[in-house]
Amino acid sequence: MVLIEKLIASGECKLIVPEIVILEAHNLYKEEMSKLIQEMKKFNGLVTNAQYAIKVPDINQIRKHYESKLNSRLTTLNAYRPPFSDIPQTSIVSRALAHKRPFHESDRGFRDALIWECILKVANSDNTTFFISKNCKDFCSKGSIEQLHPDLLEDLKAKGLPENCVCLCPDIKGLVNSQLLSHLKKVVNDATKQLKQGQYKQFSIRQWFIDNREQIETLLNRHGDFGAVLHGYRELEDPSVSYIENPDDITVEEVFALEDDKVYIDAKAYADVIFDVFIFKPDYYIIEDEYPLEIQDSDWNEHYVWAQLTIHIPIKFSMIFNVLDVKVEEFEVNGFEEIFGWCKFCGAAILSDAAEGCYKCGKSFF
Repeated sequence: MVLIEKLIASGECKLIVPEIVILEAHNLYKEEMSKLIQEMKKFNGLVTNAQYAIKVPDINQIRKHYESKLNSRLTTLNAYRPPFSDIPQTSIVSRALAHKRPFHESDRGFRDALIWECILKVANSDNTTFFISKNCKDFCSKGSIEQLHPDLLEDLKAKGLPENCVCLCPDIKGLVNSQLLSHLKKVVNDATKQLKQGQYKQFSIRQWFIDNREQIETLLNRHGDFGAVLHGYRELEDPSVSYIENPDDITVEEVFALEDDKVYIDAKAYADVIFDVFIFKPDYYIIEDEYPLEIQDSDWNEHYVWAQLTIHIPIKFSMIFNVLDVKVEEFEVNGFEEIFGWCKFCGAAILSDAAEGCYKCGKSFF
């Protein structure tokens, strides 16, 4: 049911519970509770000490609570509940007189006939309706637990529907194993292809990055290893990420399915990253024209200058994405790409020691 609930929530399938089935559930629950209450009363009649007696609940209150909870659950699952009040009684009577399934050599089968008529109302040639029932005697061909009886196949044909538009499954587990797992695999494969382009349904990796910017900044600072960015620039002390601008590009490096409905994504966000740095005053006067610095306080204290350095650089991150819930379950920030200086034209990071031009502005270094 967990998998079915997720498929329903993602719009991959729809739950249909005919009203006649709900009424049967109400009735069976009441019958079972009545039996148990009678047993409680029988027990109370046998005990010789009142302290051992069981408090007998009000069956009507219990029944109402159950019906309310069931109704709420079906509403949460957005279940469609086809009524049976609009089913012509003449068609049911004609089916019974002809001993046409689900009537079976007698007039018994009225409720099953209503269930089948509800299925006929919702069945269509565009989708497959999976009919879950263990009642093989009245719905199945002889000797089969999954093949619909010829009478029922004839009903589908009479409506101009293909025979395979309704498939019988004896239980939910069988449905999941035979149909839904393979469907889920297809859903995950389709999602994987779309996520390689950075988007799946309403989810955008770029927008997710923007929405989680503060946490990403915190994780980068917690990691605290900016050697890949500032190696060779020992004059810039105590660097920290102050702010990450909205990324202008997201590159998805790798996407692959993990298990069930989860996908692993490895990506890079290309964005302007603003670093806070501190520079020993004597060093600052030597390097002030060497780096693209913006002075925030030239007299931070007696010994240091506070400056900011903006670098357009890829930020590496990975995530576990749930395809059915359409959300990121967990993620990691893996730091920055190694850089080898800055473009003198736009300030973007140089990502290779053999680079001949800027990946951002496209201008040649020569």
